[in-house]
Amino acid sequence: MRGSVKAFFVVLFFTALLAGCAFSDETETKIETEAESETETKIESETESEIEMETEDETKDKSEDENGDGPEDETEIDSETDSKTDYRVDPKIYLEDDDAQSYTLCDASKEFIGTLEEDVTIYLIGTSAGLDDIINQLAAEYEDFSEHISVTRVKSDTSHTFLKFLKSHNITTDDLSGYTDVLVVSDKREKFIGYRDIYKYGYNYSTYSRNTTFDGEGEITSAISYVTVDYITKMYVLTGHGEEELSTTVSTLIERDNIDIESLDIMNEGKIPEDCDIIGIIDPTSDFTEDEVYILEEYITYDGNCVIINNANYQADMPNYRDFLAYYGVEISSGCYIFEVSGYGVENSRWYLYEPLTSSHDITSDFSASDRVMVSFTQPIYQLANVRNTLTIEPFITTSDGSWLRTDLENTLYDEKIDSDVDGPFDIAVTITDRTNEGEGKIVLFSTNDLLSDNFVGTANDFANADLFISALEYLLE
Repeated sequence: MRGSVKAFFVVLFFTALLAGCAFSDETETKIETEAESETETKIESETESEIEMETEDETKDKSEDENGDGPEDETEIDSETDSKTDYRVDPKIYLEDDDAQSYTLCDASKEFIGTLEEDVTIYLIGTSAGLDDIINQLAAEYEDFSEHISVTRVKSDTSHTFLKFLKSHNITTDDLSGYTDVLVVSDKREKFIGYRDIYKYGYNYSTYSRNTTFDGEGEITSAISYVTVDYITKMYVLTGHGEEELSTTVSTLIERDNIDIESLDIMNEGKIPEDCDIIGIIDPTSDFTEDEVYILEEYITYDGNCVIINNANYQADMPNYRDFLAYYGVEISSGCYIFEVSGYGVENSRWYLYEPLTSSHDITSDFSASDRVMVSFTQPIYQLANVRNTLTIEPFITTSDGSWLRTDLENTLYDEKIDSDVDGPFDIAVTITDRTNEGEGKIVLFSTNDLLSDNFVGTANDFANADLFISALEYLLE
């Protein structure tokens, strides 16, 4: 693979973090807590490089966060006492039991930070009301566990000292949430984590309920890895063909996996940069030039990696793009959709596919039997009859035997098959490996641009779309 291999612990530990370190309240969007005290804080700088928060306690009336926009249960900040408290309560009870607001690091985080050999500073940027209690406790856990991690608590205000602190770390006041934000810093690089990256609000379509997910540990441990790893993977996402931009939610998940994202117009650049580890072709709607196709094929030939999220609705007017896919032994039908009785309860919408991730492919092998992706308006991927012997094509998502392909889209009888329908199953995601004397190129191809739709990603639902996409990127980097 071009470049360097991802840091050893990224795949080993953060897969566990994505699966096991976040916890959620499946019934309410807002976190209702009772605040017993708030603190007045001031920043005193003993040196230009050190900022500490001092506190004075004062009592305030109990209040309730009516809008769910942020926590009103704030901690008193006392670095000599609170940061040394031993928190050993299952973190999952935090949002389920307001009387037990404690946090302990999961084993994956402990195993990872136990290997640190360089110093890391976690800055907690609070407000005049103090710091979020659970984030403060979590930071203290990191500091207690590793001698290489220190925590500095900073109060946001308009002072020259604080503004100088922001500027030195390329943070603007617009970046701050007004609650508790986190900055993780090492000598190599730094990572800012906003409050909205830690507390995530969404809607569960299976239970028809709003929910809140706390993902502080996943974010902070990932940030520690990001600022200490020697090499950061680079993913270039193509532009210039009407491609869909990656959503903030998806971009955050990719970057959390220690993959930097950058846009690339290969028509203007004339080449793919040497530091490229993955090329992303995300939902193109206009054709490539022959020169662009040649650049892509040459890159893939020499150990290049490419992920493609297809939009078949525009393929009829994209002959060069179709030729590019055919060069790698596949074609995607257009002017048709796969229908299926999804079992997800979407009435009169058989074009919604709710597919289990049960194949033994490397991309899906770590998923459980209950993990599924939700996609819609999906077309089948067909393997061409005559392909060169350097190609290996392997499906990793296939629809059920009961699915069918609707080519007569004028017919609105959606709940059952008609005579012209084609029986399934159909491949809707495949990997392609091209092994030649020059190298081993790899492609991951998804047939539907709905894979990363906001409807199915970032809504704190039970769909595995985002995790599947991250797993596909990790497969390319192996």
